[in-house]
Amino acid sequence: MIHTIEFWLPFPPSTNRLWRSVRGRVIRTPEYDAWKREALSSLSIQDAAKGPTVGPYKLEAYLSSAFNNRGDADNRLKAIHDILVDAFLIVDDKHCLKTSSEWATIDHECLVKLTGEVAYASQWEFAQAKAEQQAERARIRQRQADRKSRSLRGLRLPIGKI
Repeated sequence: MIHTIEFWLPFPPSTNRLWRSVRGRVIRTPEYDAWKREALSSLSIQDAAKGPTVGPYKLEAYLSSAFNNRGDADNRLKAIHDILVDAFLIVDDKHCLKTSSEWATIDHECLVKLTGEVAYASQWEFAQAKAEQQAERARIRQRQADRKSRSLRGLRLPIGKI
């Protein structure tokens, strides 16, 4: 079953401004965090997050021509894909089949059209499946740690020699 939804977002930040390296660690920028909060709020206002979660999908992004002097249109797509994952509208951005972006004369800063195959009938169903996957991964990691611990108990290392 194919599902299509259209919604607006605040103008997305450039991919070049999403993360920064600080003391050897990569962190999200305050600008990106603020945009994510505003974008999730706008999705909530539009009830966009109440539909199904899609697997393989196509994304069309229309960016307001009022922002045309702010760099490349395709530089804005990463933030849009990421917010769709955070809002449980898509399973994973690796399932994107096609993405397009263009400058347009529109009433909002960014208009998004998302079309994809329904993977989960509701976002609750998706969240539950995701939680079960994470719990299974945690159980596997714990079993591996237990096996490693048991195998190390049998080793006797000479004291004072490394």
